Amino acid sequence: GNVFTANVASGASAGGGALDAADGALSAQYNSFSGDTGAAAVRTSATTVATLTNSWWGCNGGPGAAGCDATSIASGSANAYLVLSATTSASLIDTASTATFTASLRTNSAGSTIGGANLSAFEGATVGWTGVAPSGSSVSSSAFHLGEATTTFTSGSTGGPGGATATFGTASVPVSVAVSRKAVSVVGKVVAREPDRRRHVAAEHRRAVGRTAAQRGR
Repeated sequence: GNVFTANVASGASAGGGALDAADGALSAQYNSFSGDTGAAAVRTSATTVATLTNSWWGCNGGPGAAGCDATSIASGSANAYLVLSATTSASLIDTASTATFTASLRTNSAGSTIGGANLSAFEGATVGWTGVAPSGSSVSSSAFHLGEATTTFTSGSTGGPGGATATFGTASVPVSVAVSRKAVSVVGKVVAREPDRRRHVAAEHRRAVGRTAAQRGR
């Protein structure tokens, strides 16, 4: 595949910003189209049959969607197209622990799996990770290799709902992971998490009140 980005075709008779085919057949698969302007990113004449499947158009909506490059083809198809997905190795981790986040272009809009060797156009392209939570957690940007980009999410000392959002082009896909506060060990004893400690104290109080009432009734 090839990368077509920020190409411009201008003027009254402007053609395709990235590709313009006037006759015959056009086959352009596993390509990256992003930020190309003109009559469209890819334009064909009425006598051209275009096969533009399994390409990336800058967003997850496909050619012509907001944030994506457009096509103007008389015959043929740009479906199915590549979409960005993101997953985590674990949905629940403790504080000061890690999970592996993976962003991928290896599934197209029809749900079919794409072999990583076909996605050489994206090799080394950067995936951003934003909106990292909960407070104190961290995750680094990562680069595509064979259509996937992996990174490590590291939780801090704060528990709660968390995760990050993978960004590539104008696409953004959230990944969720819950962070649970660890029990704290003090002098060989385990101190319960705060909600458990409060419940334990309340139960002890009720038992003490019961014992006092029983003694008074004797």
